Amino acid sequence: MRRILLVTPLYSPDVGGPATHALFVEQNLVRLDCKLQIIKFGHFLKYPYIIRHVVFFFKVLKQAKNVDTVYALDPLGVGLPAGLAARILGKRFVLRVAGDRAWETGVQEFGVKDTLDDFARNQYHSLPIFIIKSGQKLTASLAHTIIVPSEYLKMIVTSWGVESKKINVVHSAYEPQDLPSKETLRQELGVRGFSIVSAGRLVPWKGFKALIELWPEVMAFRGDATLTIVGDGPDREMLEQLVRLLRLDDVVTFTGNVSHADVLQRVRAADLFVLDTGYEGLSHQLLEVMDMGTAIITTRIGGNPELIEDGKDGILVEYNNRTQLLTAMREIIENPIRARLLTQNAHEKLKQFNPAVIAKQLNALL
Repeated sequence: MRRILLVTPLYSPDVGGPATHALFVEQNLVRLDCKLQIIKFGHFLKYPYIIRHVVFFFKVLKQAKNVDTVYALDPLGVGLPAGLAARILGKRFVLRVAGDRAWETGVQEFGVKDTLDDFARNQYHSLPIFIIKSGQKLTASLAHTIIVPSEYLKMIVTSWGVESKKINVVHSAYEPQDLPSKETLRQELGVRGFSIVSAGRLVPWKGFKALIELWPEVMAFRGDATLTIVGDGPDREMLEQLVRLLRLDDVVTFTGNVSHADVLQRVRAADLFVLDTGYEGLSHQLLEVMDMGTAIITTRIGGNPELIEDGKDGILVEYNNRTQLLTAMREIIENPIRARLLTQNAHEKLKQFNPAVIAKQLNALL
């Protein structure tokens, strides 16, 4: 029986890709003759910044003595301490990269305006970004194997200077959910009019600002259209001010952080899901929407085209292209038969993300 130490920055009920993947690993690898231990970084947040990472490193160092593989779900905060601990102990180190932490931090804290593609090509950055980028590269260099959820992210990690043959694409798995019908949930949640939902962390690259600013034009051809934004984040106050400025309080709603079950119910009850994102590795959220029978409009960004074929499973637009967004929304609103066909095709594609198949692929790499 192989022994694996899973090191994760997030864990259920936290919201985010690492939490979802950690739960999947915990539920599925034990069925494949693996013994799993988990270290959750959230338990170390009580310590001051930097010190928490040092304490975390020694915790990993202690627990990794009795395992065969250390599997980290982050290329920096938990990945670097885990990688160093694994190297010291001579253990196999596998790293999962589901995003570029340097770019995310740069956009949120250091005024980076580049798209991720441009950021990956640009070798000249401020000192803080250079340090974060160097940390990611160091973690990647420590890994025996790197796992990414999309071909797009394989390209991004290759731009870090990592050999392509070291990087393996293992798509996110999805387990179909059993929820009440759309009509039942609309009644339970009090959904009215043509309901459009968008969800995610309220950060600049998620495109919520453009969507809100477009809403008066949406209402010009569908007066009962409502927008529900599910999630929370640093941009929430700015976005709420924008809603008040545009006098959209009655039709644009913020839910804040809600349970995963609540997110699924709101998506299921909606007529349309819009994800105007400038950055996605492989969106697990889109997999969920594909299962919910709700039409999808999203961007030709990152791994999105690997999930949604434009005109077949949903509609793809350019990031923050308001003309394309408005045209796509109008098409879904005015053509319910086409919307139904898109949702049927999207649901059929979910078979490609069967958990049993994904678990075997993952197990072979660990």
